[in-house]
Amino acid sequence: MTRKSTQQEFLEKCIDVWDDLYDLSKVIYKGNKVKVLIGCKVDNHGFWEAIPASFVNKPFRGCPICGKLKASNSRRKVPKEKEKEIIERYVVYKQSENFIAKALGFGRDSIYGVLKRNNVKKRNPREAGGGLTESEINKLVTLYKENEDLTMADLARKFNIANGTVRSYLDERKIKVRERGIPIELHKEIIERYNNCEKIRPIARDLGFDPKSITQVLIENNVKTGTLVERFGEQIKKDYKEGKSARLIGEQLNTTENSVLYVLEELNIKRRSNSEAQGGMPHNLDEEVGELYVNELLDMRSIGRKFGFSKTSIKKSLIRSGIPIRTNSEAQRIIQHLKGWDSLEDLLTDKKKYKESCYVYLFKVKNYSKFCKPGISNDYYRRAMDEPKLYGSFESAWYFDTRREARFCELAVLQSTANLANCPNDLLSISGAYEIRECSISEMKSLISEIVDDFNFSKEEGISIYKWAMDNIEMSDLMLEEYSKKEV
Repeated sequence: MTRKSTQQEFLEKCIDVWDDLYDLSKVIYKGNKVKVLIGCKVDNHGFWEAIPASFVNKPFRGCPICGKLKASNSRRKVPKEKEKEIIERYVVYKQSENFIAKALGFGRDSIYGVLKRNNVKKRNPREAGGGLTESEINKLVTLYKENEDLTMADLARKFNIANGTVRSYLDERKIKVRERGIPIELHKEIIERYNNCEKIRPIARDLGFDPKSITQVLIENNVKTGTLVERFGEQIKKDYKEGKSARLIGEQLNTTENSVLYVLEELNIKRRSNSEAQGGMPHNLDEEVGELYVNELLDMRSIGRKFGFSKTSIKKSLIRSGIPIRTNSEAQRIIQHLKGWDSLEDLLTDKKKYKESCYVYLFKVKNYSKFCKPGISNDYYRRAMDEPKLYGSFESAWYFDTRREARFCELAVLQSTANLANCPNDLLSISGAYEIRECSISEMKSLISEIVDDFNFSKEEGISIYKWAMDNIEMSDLMLEEYSKKEV
């Protein structure tokens, strides 16, 4: 009886077949015929229920929407003006039907139909293998024999044919094929990448070698190959029993938390309960946890994300340090601060700072290409210099006559992107971390420009800035009442 694959083995097989084409985050593998959720990374294609056996075995059934589009494309009619080019490619340049189909964006059947309608003689299998003449084959063989540095891939590129075709010509002439070895200077890189949980196939593709050659290098250097369980099972077991969380172990091994949990399941290691898990946090972190909670006003969940522990674990740390846990009302005031509600009240005052000119700015977050940081300052370059760990490259800035106006627009931006609020763990303790957004620079820039344009248009139309704030910024009923008085 065939052994049932584990979740980890199934995921690894998916990646071997499809590489990173699909989103496997929702896969819960229970058997070869029990449907699993697979996500297509093409916009609007979403997730579908796939049968595992069909997904990882020939004929490899992938995204159904992509399949329909491909089928539709293959049936697409070839315009009359393209037929001459197709015949020329096939007859003169000896390109294959598949090659022409891919080059021109049609299905192979469509190309075959054009050739058949125009009575173009189909090449026999030998001609189809590359269409090389006898003299060209002789030249290919001579080049291979006389130049030991030449590989089959080099010859394939030179004669515009496939690697397999080159091999068939060499075999036909009984020429011994040279095995291309991997230079010794690349061995260290291969071993390091593999030990960091990178898979063999991506390494091979990146370095331009066959996966079997990569495997051979690992074996020759006594590197243990196999599944995550086989390679790191004992290390994961040891780290987990010493109190490390599955998430932290995953980060150390460059893999996911779920992958670590599946390894523990395979090794019959009982998963810690929530209460047991809290003991995993070292007491020497208590002081830093207290600093983030009291001085930086971070909530317990955010602090937990920073250190890789649960909210309950952070709460126990605060209790150990004698730090009182904030009540709901106190926590609500913190939330109001993060939403800007506290500054909304202050913005009604006549403080001098609100009358000075100011900018709304946009920076990339340093070392994190998917994150950006909007904010306000009268000198945004100086602001960036004050926090070199946070601020990456400058993107854009919008000028305002007063800081009050800039702050109104900033609050509208932050509130409208609250669902995108996210911050890399190592930046959580930095001032202004709550303003970081996980979205592209182009999206954020477009949104800020839209809000600023609307604000300026309203001013030109004679609408007061307080009325604009009431219409565009979320605020409490009490604050709305105060702003309406200002409007009058």
